[in-house]
Amino acid sequence: MRLQFLQLFETLLEQFSFANFDIAYSKCFTVTELESGKLPLTVDSAARLSENIGKCFVLFELKKTEKTFNAQGKKFNYKFFALPVNIQVTGGRESGLRFFPNLEEFPLINSDYLDGEHSLQRPEVSLGHSDDYMQALLENQKPNTDVWSCWWGYFLEILQKTCHANLEDLKVQIQQTTKQLLEWECTLVALNNSAASHILGLYAALKADGEESWKASPLGFCLDHYVSESPQEELPFGWFPRVLTKSSPYLLGHMDEQVNSSLNSLKDRELNPLDNTQRQVAYCNSQFSSNAMKSYPRILAVNGPPGSGKTAMLKAIVAHEWVAAALEQRPCPIILAVGATNQAA
Repeated sequence: MRLQFLQLFETLLEQFSFANFDIAYSKCFTVTELESGKLPLTVDSAARLSENIGKCFVLFELKKTEKTFNAQGKKFNYKFFALPVNIQVTGGRESGLRFFPNLEEFPLINSDYLDGEHSLQRPEVSLGHSDDYMQALLENQKPNTDVWSCWWGYFLEILQKTCHANLEDLKVQIQQTTKQLLEWECTLVALNNSAASHILGLYAALKADGEESWKASPLGFCLDHYVSESPQEELPFGWFPRVLTKSSPYLLGHMDEQVNSSLNSLKDRELNPLDNTQRQVAYCNSQFSSNAMKSYPRILAVNGPPGSGKTAMLKAIVAHEWVAAALEQRPCPIILAVGATNQAA
C-alpha cells in the first residue's frame, strides 16, 4: 500500500511536467492509429528512434485544424493527457513502432486543466476535478498484462471517470467552448533532463529499493498517515501560544539582510523580525529532539507564496542552530541545503 501511495505522489509531480516533455519522434499520429498499437516507420526513422528509447509517453493534444493564431498570437493547442508507454522498434522491410503498457506509471492528466485546491483560478478549459482523477486512480486497478488493448481500455476508463466524457465527446465540448474546430493529435514524447525528471528519478529509486529499506524512516511514517484509515493525532487548537510561554529558547539567532554594497553603517543592513507563522516553524524545528515530538516524523514541510518569508525563516533557524551550539559548547552544526536548481539552493 505504501508503494501505491508513493506511485500516486510520483503521478502528482508528473502532472506538472507537461512543459518538460521533449519530442521523441517528430511524426504525429491519430487516436485511431494509437489504438491499433502499431505505427509504420521508415528504416531511417526506426534507426534514429532505437538510439533514444527512454521513459516515453504519448502526448494527447487538441489542436486547431488550421494553422491560425488567436488574438494573443498563440496557437490553439491544448496538452491534455499523457499515456505512459513502452515502445519496441522493429527494423527490416516491416519496420515499425509497437506500443506496450508501462505498468509502472499512471496515465497523466494535465493539472492546468483540472479544478482543485492546486488551482488559484478556474482553468480556461476544465476537464474535471483533481479529486475525481485521484479517486479514479485509486479505485481502478491497472491491468496485469502487456496486452495493448487492455492498457488502452484502462486509459479510457480513467478519462471517463475524471472528465465524464470520452475523447470524441470531450472534443465536441471544447470546440463549443472555444468556438474553434479542433482535432486530436498524438505525439511520442520523453521527459527531458529537468529538475522534475531528477525528482522522478528519486521516486524510481525508492520504489526499486522497496519499502523494507525505508519503512522505518520519516518517509514510511508519513506514508503511514496516508495509508492508515484511523484518525491521526493532531496538535490541538491554540497549542503554539501555550507552549511558547513554557518552552526553552527556540530562536537565539537571526540573520540580517545586506541592502547596500557598503557596510559602513547600520543602515546598510536590514533586520526584520519574524512573524508568528515563521516563529512557529522555528519552534517546531527546535523541538525535534524533545520527548514531546518523538511521535512525529523529523520532517517539517513549509509552504508559502513568493515573498512570504520562507528564506528569512530558514536563515533564522540556521542562525539559531549556530548560536545554540556555541552556548552549549557543541561543535558547529552542519547544515545541508538542497534545491531543484542551483539558484534555489
